[in-house]
Amino acid sequence: MKLFKKLTVLTAVFTLIFTLAACAGGDDEEIVLAAGDWESSQIHNEIAMYIMDHGYDQAAEQVIADTPAQVSSLRNGSFHVLLEMWQANVATYDDDIAAGDYHEVSVNFIDPGQGLYIPKYLQEEYDIHTIQDLNEHADLFQHPEATGDKGLVFGGPEGWAATAFLNTKFSNEEDYPELVENFEFYPMGSTAVLNQRLQQAYDEQEPWVGYHWAPTWPHAVMELVYLEDELDYVADDHETRAVGDLPAGDVTVVVTDGFQDDYPEIHSFLSNYSTSTTITSDMINYAQGEGIENRDAAIWFLNEYEDVWTEWVPQDIADKVLDALANE
Repeated sequence: MKLFKKLTVLTAVFTLIFTLAACAGGDDEEIVLAAGDWESSQIHNEIAMYIMDHGYDQAAEQVIADTPAQVSSLRNGSFHVLLEMWQANVATYDDDIAAGDYHEVSVNFIDPGQGLYIPKYLQEEYDIHTIQDLNEHADLFQHPEATGDKGLVFGGPEGWAATAFLNTKFSNEEDYPELVENFEFYPMGSTAVLNQRLQQAYDEQEPWVGYHWAPTWPHAVMELVYLEDELDYVADDHETRAVGDLPAGDVTVVVTDGFQDDYPEIHSFLSNYSTSTTITSDMINYAQGEGIENRDAAIWFLNEYEDVWTEWVPQDIADKVLDALANE
């Protein structure tokens, strides 16, 4: 089974970003979609690109970049579209929208929550259900990469608001004295590295605790359980204390400034683009179960969820896409 799909070479991302045309130039120009290094982001892009290609005769491509690069490239117009903007992970999101740096046009699906997870086999053996329960089993998570005898908590990439939130939590001696004493928070360089470390531990049935979120492929192939925080979320001190569970937020579709004027028909299509957490999970689960590429998962969605996507576009566009699907 393929657990990792072919990705654009990351070292080429920044060169490509800044050599792309800074502004959209109409239907003769190629639309550039931002992609994360996780499966659902790329499948959603493949869906949109298939509809653009066969329905609107519009060329498009996706380019993988980390979240800070995505945001900066949306601001300067190097990227035109992001179909999975996890707004809870972008601290500047509200300010960016208010300033018109880029524009929210739709909600793709609802963020079901993100935070710390452990494999279910650990919960069943050690009765760990909350973040605070970790303190009774800190020795389980001791790791040579941690300082001293501390346990290691794996984090997401730097630059994500969730990473900053958890880093603050594990530095908050006032509200989490035992966590600070017993654990070290250790951000990963990318989601691919984070998933690799998780998979290695899971395959060996070893202890592992770290940041994750759904829907993603690890949740399709592993039994992972969310650890709640026994403390209530404190919104006023969100950035300085990080008390409570990470708040959920919408996963939105955003476009760069000027996109509506340059691509009015595509803008209308993307303004209707909306799925759900369940649908997105279904796409990932199918891709993992069949061991197929992301484009094939997109075609499966277009066939399986015809009633969903045909609501996004006019009938004549839908007919063109359906004709193309019939010839796949």
